[in-house]
Formats: sequence, structure tokens, C-alpha cells
Amino acid sequence: MIQQLRIIFAPVLMACMISCAPEQTSTAEPETSEGSLEAPLLEIVDDVLHTTHSLNYAFKAADGFRLTAVSNRKDVFNDTPFLISRAAFIRDDEAAMIHAETVADQSNASNYDNLAEATWPNSAFRSDGPICFEISAEDIENEDDPQWLIQNGFSPVGTLMFSQAFLSSADYNDEIVVSLFRLVDSCDNAANAVEFERLQSEITVTARQ
Repeated sequence: MIQQLRIIFAPVLMACMISCAPEQTSTAEPETSEGSLEAPLLEIVDDVLHTTHSLNYAFKAADGFRLTAVSNRKDVFNDTPFLISRAAFIRDDEAAMIHAETVADQSNASNYDNLAEATWPNSAFRSDGPICFEISAEDIENEDDPQWLIQNGFSPVGTLMFSQAFLSSADYNDEIVVSLFRLVDSCDNAANAVEFERLQSEITVTARQ
């Protein structure tokens, strides 16, 4: 769902990436614990994160990352209901957050065709690539995903390299969103791109048969 860019750091990304998505509003139900959705869309098998909807993928991180529990919730964006499962791999100043989502009313609302083909994790995904920006505690005080990351041991407050890669099913009713976060000293540091590519290389994203 295109509104994902609004879920994460909405005030900042509205300025940074306004061309990526229409304005979205959210009416979220309280977050629920693992297993509270009738059919959670992510599950953990031996430290590997698996999707359970039609986009059959597995996610694994290099040594040193900690995998959170899966959290599940329902949300509504522009009057379209979504079922959402998320989890994250966290290490020090880096994180990879995975969302698996389903359009609950099957209205084909998960469409990222306006974005370019991704160079990572593979060309089936869509992405505008990484950006770097400053984020304050005030920017994210009412944002669900950043607050959930903070509760799980990663604070994105500071100077942040950030990217998202989106994958939709052929009928636009299932999706995967892979969000990468890396805190850096400065957006002007020439080493940022190399370090971000290194982070990408440590998150394995595999299509399963």
C-alpha cells in the first residue's frame, strides 16, 4: 500500500518524498500481540522470517542482528482496510523492518507501479532508493512504526539513511515492504552509500517456492 511512506516518519517524508504517494490518513486499531490476527502474515521459523500470504518470501539477517517478535494489527487507509504483520532485525544503529500486508476487502489497493524497479533486494520490488535526512523525536511522536521500533530497541532519531522496497501481488491485494534504517554522522559523508550497500548485503531476501 502506497501509504506506507506515510506510516513511517510521515512529517519528514512528506517533504522528502511527496511525489511517491498520495496523501493518506490512518484509523488504526490498537496493536495486538502475535497470533491475534485470524491468520498472521509473518511467522518466525528458526530465526528466519517467513511470509504466509501469496508473496512467498523468507528474510534472514547476518550474525549480530536480533529478530523481534511478530506484531499484528488492522488499519484503515483512505477507507481501505488492511491486515498487517511486522517484525524487524535490529543491531546497534541499524534495522531492517519487514511488513507483510493484505488488503482486507480485496479492493486491489496495493499498487506501487509508479515507483522504479528496485536494485535491491531484486527487480521484482519497487523503490526510489535510499535517502538521508534528519529526524527528531517530535517528528515521530505519533507515528506507529517508529514508536514500535523504539520499543524494540532501535531509535531512528538523528541523521538517518533510509530506504523502502515494495512488492505487490499480481492482483494488488498482498504486499511486502522492506524498510532499511542506518543512523549516520552526516548526510554528507561519502561513506554512507558504501555502508548502506553493506547493510543491504547483510539482509537476505529470498523468494520461496
